[in-house]
Amino acid sequence: MGKVITVAYERILYPPFKMLAWVRYPSQPRRFGTHVHDDFQTVIVLSGTLSFTAAGVTTTAGAGDMLVVPPEMLHESASSDACQAIQLLHSPMTLQLYGELFPLFGQQNELIRKITLPSEDATALCHAIIDELQTPSAMSSVNLHAALMELFVTAARQAPPPTGSDLYSEQAVQRAIRYIEKHYMEKITLTDLAAQCNLSVSRFAHLFRRCTGQTPMHYIIERKLVQAEILLGFSDNSMSQIAEKLGFSSIHYFSRSFKIHKHLSPLVFRRLSRGQPD
Repeated sequence: MGKVITVAYERILYPPFKMLAWVRYPSQPRRFGTHVHDDFQTVIVLSGTLSFTAAGVTTTAGAGDMLVVPPEMLHESASSDACQAIQLLHSPMTLQLYGELFPLFGQQNELIRKITLPSEDATALCHAIIDELQTPSAMSSVNLHAALMELFVTAARQAPPPTGSDLYSEQAVQRAIRYIEKHYMEKITLTDLAAQCNLSVSRFAHLFRRCTGQTPMHYIIERKLVQAEILLGFSDNSMSQIAEKLGFSSIHYFSRSFKIHKHLSPLVFRRLSRGQPD
């Protein structure tokens, strides 16, 4: 029986991307066990057929299709023939940082979403991504980020804009996110955020999680850690100074949170971001 061949990008990916791989499946049918991801999983099928099943619903994708699996969704996948796909794991894309991409990659949807991409645009972008994966260069991380964002914009243009209650929810969450952007280095409570939206704490927490796939507190930690990446890569602040500046209670809590976030310690991340050997 043939093997699944995976070419993964082993250098640092810029936010919101966390994992990128080009996967080739053999001609024999394969079924992959039920599992769940903490992040969004996005799959772009290049050839052949892949299917994903969640909550009893099976979504089948062929060449040119993109599947978006929300965080924490229990699902299984299967390939029925020889096929290739680009696989991504990435954080939710918030209204504040990613604007119109939010309806596609920022909401905690109940089902797997399928988008058919315009063939010429998608094919060129996917080939560019594969070329960078096969022969990475000094600028590969930048080139990959640009190509992936353009691919996501192409996908978002195929999706209808939010209306009604979805639009109201997004506007409320956007107000909370604007508040977080101004105060994320300070102590923020759920009560503070709910007040920005004129909602009860329970209603706000529900809407925030539905729209972003994260709890408000988890989102705040993630925002702190994105800033930590910048400080680690482009400042001479010590680990203790960064932890204090970002409002972490201790350097140990900062280090532990960062390692969960990036799967690297802050020190290793700093060395890699500066081109130094680990």
